[in-house]
Amino acid sequence: MKIKDFWHVNPLIFISTIIVQLLVPALSLLTVQVGIYQVDAIQQVNLPKFLKLTALNFVLLAVSYIVEYLFDYLLAKQKERYKLILRGKIIKRLCYTKQEYSIAQIQNFLTNDLIQSEENYLDAFMSLIGGLGYVVSALILLFSIHWTMLVVISLMVIISLLLPKLTEKPLQKAIMAISDNNKKYLDTISKWLTGIEELQRYFSGSHLFAVLSKSSRKLERANVKEAGIKQCLKVVNEIAAQFMLLVLYAVTGYLIVSKQIAFGVISVVSDLKYYLSSGIEWITEARGAMAGASSLNRQIENLASPIVKPEESNSDLEEVDEIVTDNLQIAFPNGESIQLPNIKVKPGQKILLTGESGVGKSTLLKILAGELRPSSGRVIYRGKKGTLTHPDLSKIGYLPQDAILFPVSINDNITMFDDRIAPLVPTLVKDMQLQQDVDKQKLSLQTIIDLNKLNISGGQRQKIVLARALIHQSKIILIDEGTSAIDAQATIKVLQKIMKTNASVVFIAHNLNQEMKKLFDYELRLVKSNNKIKKLILSA
Repeated sequence: MKIKDFWHVNPLIFISTIIVQLLVPALSLLTVQVGIYQVDAIQQVNLPKFLKLTALNFVLLAVSYIVEYLFDYLLAKQKERYKLILRGKIIKRLCYTKQEYSIAQIQNFLTNDLIQSEENYLDAFMSLIGGLGYVVSALILLFSIHWTMLVVISLMVIISLLLPKLTEKPLQKAIMAISDNNKKYLDTISKWLTGIEELQRYFSGSHLFAVLSKSSRKLERANVKEAGIKQCLKVVNEIAAQFMLLVLYAVTGYLIVSKQIAFGVISVVSDLKYYLSSGIEWITEARGAMAGASSLNRQIENLASPIVKPEESNSDLEEVDEIVTDNLQIAFPNGESIQLPNIKVKPGQKILLTGESGVGKSTLLKILAGELRPSSGRVIYRGKKGTLTHPDLSKIGYLPQDAILFPVSINDNITMFDDRIAPLVPTLVKDMQLQQDVDKQKLSLQTIIDLNKLNISGGQRQKIVLARALIHQSKIILIDEGTSAIDAQATIKVLQKIMKTNASVVFIAHNLNQEMKKLFDYELRLVKSNNKIKKLILSA
């Protein structure tokens, strides 16, 4: 988060919040000034003057409260708008770049990290402005009372402003630790709660609680550590404030005795101390929090930064005449690595990719789709004249093992919100053997898919994503177990439709019978030998 960007969201509201944040301290210190005159009026036994000053004080306090509530409203409005813009930029970057983040990490980016940055940077900045307002207003009032008090307090302010340096680095580490542990906690929740039904089936809930409790304790410790560091800074500030009060009373007493200031000043010394110490405390804590949030802000800034488009323009998939893999190797986090065989995919070819689990079939498809970067080697896209091309890989029709659907209508899940191709949906629904399933739904194609209650079966999910791939008429379609949940009779008809397209198709499957296999140009079977994968080309 940046103050400059926060300003650009709405300059008028930003300036208004700054003015209001400075006006509240000014009004508060003005009531202190009036309080001096009230005590003097009592000493002079001047009741009418005292009542007038009391009424004035009431008005000043009322205006101060109204202005403060107005500030809170304007600030909240500005912050929410700014976070909305940041979330949009982060989501855009996550959508259009190939950086891989887990669901838990993305949730953390969009929620906890922004909240942490808001509390420790934006809120701290406004506290800094408010603190400056109180300090400046108090110093002006002190100067109007007597310059000696101003000099003494100014020295104390300078000392207090240096205090955040004591906790700056520890607080920075603590804030990042909260972010990291929150990511891990969300990741743990994501991984374990996806299998909640299995845990319930085998009465393993106690283990779930133990795992979540262990993960949450780390997050709790990180929050406690951050709170501890902030409390240390508060203790130091309080000690400085008490010392300041002692000096202030001593100086005030001397000046009253020597008749250099009015007697009424003694009654507001504690108020002056409160506002001045509060202002100093706000400034020091705000500076410490803002410094501590710098690492997190840099992370958010990187995530929200504009996407730099490559200089070379992407060519159309139609220009690709041949796809060749060249010595692809992939290394896994557990230290294992596999060498994938070199393959060629010609325009319009229909290839059945088979092999035992773990031989790299899904990995190969992810690399071809641009979803995964190989540790070494490359994928070559050649044009019709043999020249290298750089196609837009986002146009490839890639269907992963887990069918990805959205909580919108069946129609929108197929068209992906492109109304121009909506007229083609009914035909594709029939071709994908989805018509009977759709007819059973009350709202037909406008039925909203419920991802929580799963109002459609696994086979229906696969039919929908297959229809999605075909309706967008991609020239390259990569399908990973796309018919595993569809019955054999429907699978034959679905495959026949896919084979009639002009697209190049690489299809991973385990359970196809011989009749289904004959629909493909050939079967490419991957066989693992040590850490190297060999290919066997079988006639379909």
